[in-house]
Amino acid sequence: METQLKRYYQKNKISDDNFDCKYWDCCKRYAKSKIRFKGPLLGEIYKENSIPRLLFVSLDPGKRKGNEPGDLHPSSHWYNTLYFVWEFFERLSRTLCDKKQIRDRGIVRKKIHPYFAHTNTVKCCLNNGKEVDKHVFEKCRNFLYEELKILDPEILITQGKQAHKAIMHLKSKGLISFLGHKSISSFKKIVPDVYYIKLNNKKILWIKHYHPSSQRYFWTYTRRYYPQYIEEIYNFTRDNYPKKLNL
Repeated sequence: METQLKRYYQKNKISDDNFDCKYWDCCKRYAKSKIRFKGPLLGEIYKENSIPRLLFVSLDPGKRKGNEPGDLHPSSHWYNTLYFVWEFFERLSRTLCDKKQIRDRGIVRKKIHPYFAHTNTVKCCLNNGKEVDKHVFEKCRNFLYEELKILDPEILITQGKQAHKAIMHLKSKGLISFLGHKSISSFKKIVPDVYYIKLNNKKILWIKHYHPSSQRYFWTYTRRYYPQYIEEIYNFTRDNYPKKLNL
């Protein structure tokens, strides 16, 4: 998987050792400085394909260094991402660590990182101290389809509006097909938040989350529904990939 990703990034000139993105002339006006490509976080057990593959697609890399999670404060993006992974594997009767240890970077690296993958819609960090302009998302999302094919998830969780739009963009291009949808959060009368899609000739569960940085919406319409989302993932995996529940 890592070799495939590296070849893909090199081909498109967005790799660490060959960053010459074809969209840079358009995007550089929004950057504080030109920053090299920042790749996804890939868990070792995720790569083995022995568990339900849980992939998060978020916004942009921000200022984080390498592919390590950033702030682990309980209100942060990374803490809530890790907590979701932890809670999912609790549902599978597999305790990754004590819940209080999710703020311990060393424990997280050893006990939670291996079980999921995380990538961003924007592939380089513009280092401007805020979410990048929508035009950067519109350019960078063109790299996402092939990346998703290589990462090959069963469970896809988008975090934030621009990540959601990136998946809808793939649908508009006919690159993925929609098989159905339902609603879990109290926003259900307005917007569905659970979709069944087809990618790589297989059924995938896509869950739309608010980004944790949107505190009000995240805690009202996403965080409080973690148990219901996790039950949906469990049932989907049981019905479609039962062998992956034999942990």
